[in-house]
Amino acid sequence: MVRGAYMKPWLFAEQGRPLMRADLIGMRLPERCWETTVKRFGGGPSVIERLKSYAFNLRKMRQDGIGLFLNGPNGVGKSCIVAHYGKAFRSHGQSVLYARAVELVTSSIETYPMGDAWGGLDLWQLAKQVDVLILDDLGKEHRSQSSYAETMIEDLLRARYERKGVTLITTNMSGPALVETYKASTLSIIKAMTISLTITGEDQRQQKYEADLMNTGALAP
Repeated sequence: MVRGAYMKPWLFAEQGRPLMRADLIGMRLPERCWETTVKRFGGGPSVIERLKSYAFNLRKMRQDGIGLFLNGPNGVGKSCIVAHYGKAFRSHGQSVLYARAVELVTSSIETYPMGDAWGGLDLWQLAKQVDVLILDDLGKEHRSQSSYAETMIEDLLRARYERKGVTLITTNMSGPALVETYKASTLSIIKAMTISLTITGEDQRQQKYEADLMNTGALAP
């Protein structure tokens, strides 16, 4: 059983079953997210209230295919938040998949088989069909092959929108950068299928790194 699954009661409208190691491996959830808790992040009371509302309406969000679109700087907790909701959906019996945007675009070219547990589907096919997709770091796929990546990301989102699949998205891009990077049709689909929130705060990864250095004596107080 995975500890920390219910550290924040407001993440769960109804407590689902405890998650097992096999669940997290099957979701492809990075190990750093297995026991994370949403402890510190910014965005103001309205952001907190909207996240609470999403949690308390988890079943309706699934029925309507409504996900989250979290934007903000590096290290402020976006991935932790969507990982928690991914675990919440999984605990209530939904199929959940974690993937970075850049690896999904790559998998649309190179077959990445997922094995018998996923019915023989490859990563790209599964991303379109899974109940809940955690799409991390949207925008980084544009660094190497922007035009092709744009087409494939829109294809993926459109397929999920039509199936009412829940998509939990994170990005470091600001509003103006998103408009400059993606076509209006792509942004329109994202707007229709997600609740958009801006997450702020300090870089928690950098804080942890500095704390670890302090604890080992590598960084003088």
